[in-house]
Amino acid sequence: MQKVSTLAGIIIIVVVAVIFFGGVFAYQHFTKSQTPISEKTSDQFDYRNRITGGVNQNLDATFLSGKVFTNFCTSGEWGTFQSDGKIVIEYGTSEGDTPRSPIPSRWEIKNGDLSIYRNSNNQLVEGPKNFKFFNFSGDVFAISDGMGCDPMIIGPDFTKNGQFFDKVIAEEK
Repeated sequence: MQKVSTLAGIIIIVVVAVIFFGGVFAYQHFTKSQTPISEKTSDQFDYRNRITGGVNQNLDATFLSGKVFTNFCTSGEWGTFQSDGKIVIEYGTSEGDTPRSPIPSRWEIKNGDLSIYRNSNNQLVEGPKNFKFFNFSGDVFAISDGMGCDPMIIGPDFTKNGQFFDKVIAEEK
């Protein structure tokens, strides 16, 4: 007699749990479908719009000359823009990375877009777009579009670029 009561109790508990969870999911489904969908623009998804200190600046040879670009992906890459259009791309090494040799390259700006080409085969190495400019600790920094570690940061030097990334960009995402 005891086994029948235990079996009936388990069945009742399972049925109640299924009904309860089904009701919760049904409620979420109906309330979500009744919420009006607002028109969203690409600016709402651009984290750079939340960073304060925006400045009006153009990406040109005068701005780039002597500045350092930094990408903060796994091993990182960086280089200093020389006034003659040359740049050597350097790579860091983190645990598990294969060390890579520096890449002698050249840079150019066309229609406001930056392109960095490998000297040996003229292959495009970097092509960041849509830079926005910000004043941070008295220096102007440029950030390309992209998410995560994809954006290129251009600033006065590697150390200040890292500080800008840590204090402003990483906190804004």
